[in-house]
Amino acid sequence: MRWLIFLLLPFGAQAQIDCDTIELAKNLNVPWSMQWVGEGAIYFTEREGTIKSLNIENGAINLLYTVPDVAVEIQSGLLGLALHPDFYDTFYFYATCTRYTNDYSIYMQVLRFRLNQLEGKLDSMTVIVDSIPSGNTNIGGRLLTVGNYMYVTVGDGGTGLPAADTTSLRGKILRYHLDGTIPNDNPFPDSPVWSMGHRNPQGLVLFQGGIVSTEHGALNNDELNSILKGVNYGWPGVVGRQRKPNHATPEMVWESAVAPSGIAAKGDTLLIACLKGQKLEFVRKEKDAFHHQKDVYSVMENAPVLPSMGRIRDVLVNPDGRVFICTSNRDMMGKPTENDDKIIELLLDD
Repeated sequence: MRWLIFLLLPFGAQAQIDCDTIELAKNLNVPWSMQWVGEGAIYFTEREGTIKSLNIENGAINLLYTVPDVAVEIQSGLLGLALHPDFYDTFYFYATCTRYTNDYSIYMQVLRFRLNQLEGKLDSMTVIVDSIPSGNTNIGGRLLTVGNYMYVTVGDGGTGLPAADTTSLRGKILRYHLDGTIPNDNPFPDSPVWSMGHRNPQGLVLFQGGIVSTEHGALNNDELNSILKGVNYGWPGVVGRQRKPNHATPEMVWESAVAPSGIAAKGDTLLIACLKGQKLEFVRKEKDAFHHQKDVYSVMENAPVLPSMGRIRDVLVNPDGRVFICTSNRDMMGKPTENDDKIIELLLDD
């Protein structure tokens, strides 16, 4: 039997490693985005409009702010959360939120809050970006702050064609100053558009000096993209591994849909939360064996395997390398079990 196992495993391969977990919070209402604030605290959004804190040492959850008049439909709601890069000087948070117009169409805003240290609450909510066209599907909604800039993912709202139109904000990744104004060096004059041709980009991370995004395909062909200034990423005319002049090629494609969402970096590895795939994907960036100048992203072999926990919306790596995920089983696509949704720590070997 030992000889048979040797024949079935490729040379150098190892058995997959089960990952132990610690349940830190339960009975949450579709947590969407998490940020590490130091002193053992995770701040997170819930889709229906609350921002809360979680003390990872004792499990205490505190309500920090309830955003009023949130448009919560299918995929819309209170979504992305980001800290000001100089958070411990400014104590500013940013969040994306969908709201209704007078005719009940849905648009997105970027909100800014300030942490009141004395009260341990958020206050001074300010709308710094208004009237981003949205909808109840293909929202995007992820935020990333880098230096003096803020990047916002915006899905196509299920409409498709505007993603390639630079006069529309649908299907784009937008770039603003941290006060919500438009930088002069954006690729299109007086426009926040940074890149275009996106269907539903749900993850953003700064990785090895560049910005990387996850994106949902229609039925398959989910993508991992390096986001560059003024580049067209193809949707709706170009998907997956298709090639077309003047369009970017994805760094990696999942031909079977996994619905990649939140993304975080841990050393030389990207950790990607998957909704439909119901797993955490571990992706490495390495030099191509035949073209050494080209970087190639690929899913790690023998990556840790998580116990079954359903849809995973976001992943967070704190400065000490500890890894946290949140589930999204109480959204309309999920099948919640007892005590969903949860925030869970993964006990990964470094």
